[in-house]
Formats: sequence, C-alpha cells, structure tokens
Amino acid sequence: MDARDLNRFLEEVCVFVQPETEARRIRLVRDLDSLLPSVEFDSAQLRQAVLNILSNAQQVVPEGGTIRVRSRVEPRGEVRISIQDSGPGMSLEVKENIFQPFYSHREGGTGLGLPIARRAVEAHGGRIEVESEPGQGSTFHIVLPRSRPPALEGGEPAMEFPAVQGADVLRTAR
Repeated sequence: MDARDLNRFLEEVCVFVQPETEARRIRLVRDLDSLLPSVEFDSAQLRQAVLNILSNAQQVVPEGGTIRVRSRVEPRGEVRISIQDSGPGMSLEVKENIFQPFYSHREGGTGLGLPIARRAVEAHGGRIEVESEPGQGSTFHIVLPRSRPPALEGGEPAMEFPAVQGADVLRTAR
C-alpha cells in the first residue's frame, strides 16, 4: 500500500466505466474534493470495491438517471468516497442482507460483489455504510483511514465465505 492521490484514482475508475454509463444513457457525475489529502491504499483492492458498487448502480439506474461519485474529508481525518445512484432504492430487508455472500436481489446476480467490496474496504481498516429508501435511490459510502492501521500491516485478512453445498447456495430476496 502506498500513499496515493485518491481523486486521480477515482477519475481513472470513472473514465473506465464511462462508456458503459453512456451506452445506458446514465449521467456519471464527479464531485471530487480538490483539497483531498493523499491516502494509503492498495489500488487493485480498492478498484474492485469501487467497480463492484458502480456496476450495481449501473444495473439499477434507469435510462436518464444519474450516478454521482464524491470524495470528501471527514472531520476526524478519514476520507469518504460516496457513490450515489438515482435507482429504485432498497427495502430494509434487502439493505440488511446485501453484504451476505450469495444474497442477490437482482435476477442473474451472484451476490458476491458487495461482500467482496466490503472485505476489500475492511482490509484497509475502513468500512462501508449504506443509505437507501425505496423510491429514493441508494448511496454507498466507503470510509477509509488516511493511513493503514498498524494492526493490519502484517498482511491482508483472508477473504472468507461460508462453505456451502448444493443448489441452495443462492438466497434470493422475496
């Protein structure tokens, strides 16, 4: 992990997903804090987390909708990446289960994108927060410390998912 320009990283991710958002006629808005300090992060892990959240947003936002990517410094010095969509939002039941492996509310979804995103963010000593109401869209906040906590410097925690057997591994929302 190296100290990097998080805004530059976010801009690169936005450029990467821009063709898909344009093809779906979705506006991708960047609102990046010009005074954002450098942040220590593993670009491959964080890229996967941000791409998983952006991919979900692209799949739920209707044509003509908007996805907004923001960066801000929190009062305690943490850095916040917010990804807000104008999609349908989530019920409380869905919101409570989205980080469970193999849980998917979308037809054809694997239910792994958000658990992987969460694990990657936690490996940085951060957290993911979600705000969502049915009919109001959703906002995913990735909150990261500016530097890696000493307890995590020894190595990455292993990505663990429960062992499962049979076709009952996919739990879908009703």
